[in-house]
Amino acid sequence: MDSYKVNELQKMLAHETSDSEEHYGARLSHWYGDTNHLTIDAGGIRALIRYYSEHDTDLGAKTITHDGDTFELVDHVPYNYLIWNIGKNMVDGYLPLCQLEAHQPFPGGRSIRTDTLKAIKCDGAQTILAAIGYGPETPDQMEKYIKRYSKEGPGGRHALAVERMKKALPLMREIKWEGR
Repeated sequence: MDSYKVNELQKMLAHETSDSEEHYGARLSHWYGDTNHLTIDAGGIRALIRYYSEHDTDLGAKTITHDGDTFELVDHVPYNYLIWNIGKNMVDGYLPLCQLEAHQPFPGGRSIRTDTLKAIKCDGAQTILAAIGYGPETPDQMEKYIKRYSKEGPGGRHALAVERMKKALPLMREIKWEGR
């Protein structure tokens, strides 16, 4: 089962079958761009839900491409890689990974090697990306951050970051980390 796709398709179906909304269908397109968009009605959405309820997504691919970047699909975070903090600028359901360039342009710089990008299929990718934007990039770093700043309470300066990390930490612990 591809739970991410089933969940998103169920949201689409709810809109397409709502009595209080106009029904325009869901748009289907291909990344290559040489085909026209198709409009999928409620019946087509139901068929996709049935299919993805019984099958996982298996494109047979070892890479995905998004916004011109190619990511090798992996099942763990390789040694010397970190989560690439690009927020929502990634295919949903995938966690982007990168290596830093050997020489940074300035102190604190984060120039990355775009020729070695990798990605992990991950149900909570957006939750993790929302949390690492605050600095901590590993489960251990997140745990230390939460411990340090959760004493501030809900009105504290770091409250939003702490809440996001608390949601992300269990997902981060499910990921395999090479050499850690």
